[in-house]
Amino acid sequence: MPVPHELFEEGGMTWKGRNCFKAALLTLLASSFATIDPVAAQGRGARLGTRADLEAEMERLQQQAVSAQDDDIRERIRMEIQAISQRLREGDITQGDVIALAVAGEAAWTDNFVVTVSRTIELETLPPISVANVLYSELEDHMTAELGRYLREPRVRAEALKRIAVLGAVGTPGFMSAPGSTVVADLIMLAGGPMTTADVDDAEFRRRGESLGFDDGPIAFQAYTLDELGIRSGDELHIPTTQVGSFWEEFRFVALGIGAVALTLTRIF
Repeated sequence: MPVPHELFEEGGMTWKGRNCFKAALLTLLASSFATIDPVAAQGRGARLGTRADLEAEMERLQQQAVSAQDDDIRERIRMEIQAISQRLREGDITQGDVIALAVAGEAAWTDNFVVTVSRTIELETLPPISVANVLYSELEDHMTAELGRYLREPRVRAEALKRIAVLGAVGTPGFMSAPGSTVVADLIMLAGGPMTTADVDDAEFRRRGESLGFDDGPIAFQAYTLDELGIRSGDELHIPTTQVGSFWEEFRFVALGIGAVALTLTRIF
């Protein structure tokens, strides 16, 4: 089938082409809700938010470990318990994360602030504010309490963003700042979407040059979020290039990404 030439320019989609994809996505989204099982789609588990959630989940896993008969299952449970224990001990926020902060009436403190190597953020006229041992779910309350030392009843909004390098066959490669609840397909679209030559089936995350080696199928088409995959600031998402690209390869990316978008909406509503 011939491809409408106005949808593409050299190396990628035109503005009109991207709008066509958005329209197709909205058209197909309604049918996707009938087929997606939100519980099954979560795969690695929902993003556990509060400290109480994490403690309850660790207790549940410890009980599972006692009755597990298979060595592989016991090892998987052990690793999950270890990861939760680390979060409870060290918090979620790490060097390189970006804190999107909004403080009512304080323009100098309303901005994006990069977390330093000592896990602090630096606001104008204030000493460094530590975000160590803070979970994502605790960040807004933590910042409200910290700024309450200098302001009376401050009104604060705060969210942690991860800085991820999206590299390879995308429209605008480079560092993207995104919340941990972002699914992989959305992260790729933040980087301008896949080029016509992108091989999204073989997309992979790397840390310090080493593949993170997820084995649950093509990660670009899964409903996992950055948090659920354990992605940190500074990690890289590589989109390799194929020899031949087409309109239908990019349409396949959008169509298969519908499940991820649907899951995101089910979590919101």
